[in-house]
Amino acid sequence: MRGESEMNPARRQRLVYSGVALASLLVGAAIWLHAAGPRAGAGYDFGAYVSGARAVAAGQNPYHALINQAGDLTAGDTGFHAHGYVYPPLLALILSIPLRLGMDARGLWLLWMALNAAAVVWMGRELQRYLLVSPPGKARDGEMKREDPIVDLRDQPSKRAPLSLWAGVEQGATALAFAAACVLPAVVTYDLSLGQADLLMAALAVGAFGLWSRGNPWAALVIALAIAVKPTLALVLAVWLWKGDWRGALRGAVATVVLLALSFVPVGLAALHDYLVFYSKWNAFQANAEYINQSPYGMLLRMFTLNAYTHPLINAPWLVLPLRLASMAGAAWLWARAVSSPLNPFPGRVGKGKLSSDALFHWVSTVLRPRFRRGDGMPRPLASTSTQTFCEQLLALPLILLLSPLAEDIHFCLLVPALVGLGYLAWRRGMARTGAAWALWIAFAVSCIPRMQELIYPDRFFGPLPGQHDPHIGAFITLARTGTLLYLAIVTLTAGGAVLRANSIWAATTASEQPSLGKDERLARV
Repeated sequence: MRGESEMNPARRQRLVYSGVALASLLVGAAIWLHAAGPRAGAGYDFGAYVSGARAVAAGQNPYHALINQAGDLTAGDTGFHAHGYVYPPLLALILSIPLRLGMDARGLWLLWMALNAAAVVWMGRELQRYLLVSPPGKARDGEMKREDPIVDLRDQPSKRAPLSLWAGVEQGATALAFAAACVLPAVVTYDLSLGQADLLMAALAVGAFGLWSRGNPWAALVIALAIAVKPTLALVLAVWLWKGDWRGALRGAVATVVLLALSFVPVGLAALHDYLVFYSKWNAFQANAEYINQSPYGMLLRMFTLNAYTHPLINAPWLVLPLRLASMAGAAWLWARAVSSPLNPFPGRVGKGKLSSDALFHWVSTVLRPRFRRGDGMPRPLASTSTQTFCEQLLALPLILLLSPLAEDIHFCLLVPALVGLGYLAWRRGMARTGAAWALWIAFAVSCIPRMQELIYPDRFFGPLPGQHDPHIGAFITLARTGTLLYLAIVTLTAGGAVLRANSIWAATTASEQPSLGKDERLARV
């Protein structure tokens, strides 16, 4: 009887995790079928991918039609529109392989959905790996103690014992739960219905973050694949450089250049010429004031220039450039002050969380110069914990959206893993009484409202808001609602930075309560 009673808690735990896994699978499958199931059909954007893949398979130029269209002369929307395949040819080249083997468009759609599903599960696994770690001094069955707050785990060999069956079930269940959370927001459902690549690119970025946090050199290739499709993700390389890993950033840059160069070989130099011409005249980069442009730049254009979409506050186009530069600098500063680096080794700690020339000089003289003399290369500055290292990279995702000249609604799939990861970190650290935690949780809840991305349009999603037709304040209300997704990105960056600074303080406090390090652990810090 005693043995059975002692087994009951373990059995209950196994039942709970089995239920979590089943519920996560059901939720994820339901959302997937609703967005991209048999009745939904392949979306418009995926049709453009298939057209590009067919052109590449036939040895044709996939960009020829783009530069032969008539340019739009509408104020705030001038230039070529994205009517067709607009990415670098790597994605079309990859999709052309199944077509060459005889697969039809429907089969390619199913393969694309399976690839997206696998990538989302991988993203959930990386979130689970770094957010569900054992508290200091404790370890779960089959795991090493993975969150010693004063040991960097990236350069240590794996010491985990083989997982038991139920330990694997537990990890799988929680990974599926994170994956299901990442498909709940409305922008993800919309992205899936279009057959777009944004969710896949977000998953690849998170996968690269996890690999980089473990010191795996394959992180460079993973992020290079994402950059070769979505060039704005190149900011991740700048993040790694800021963190002190110039070798990882260089590997990623070289891999990106190689992938881009090789992808243009099958389509020829004429395709490269046409792509550059289209890119230079694409309306996305020609002062685009459309509602769908949710970047700060797009909002400033709607506020201070005459355009076909909103009534500006004042017609002062000369304000756009300085305010855009100020917004970019402010976003970069908000991210940098929350992230450990040679210039900011102790983010969030009183008296030590400031970017300073003294910190840079000290790091160069005591760390960088001796390392180069020994030929070791540039070390990565330590973050407080493996969780902190991973989440600092998640915080770069909203930064990408805020620095880009174009941030469409589907691009905000990048925001989802940051909201999920940083929101869970706030809950795990017991920050329920802080405004930053509630801001992240509310932002995630708002993002999960069905079709909420349509709030950016004045006549969709509940139609006109109260007062929107008022002659005095109606224009202001219309203008304000056109930045709904932008506000979510700002909240994520600001509140997420506050959570990371608080987590850094928590790690420092916990470290001071731990016994002194052994020899092996001291070596791990070097």
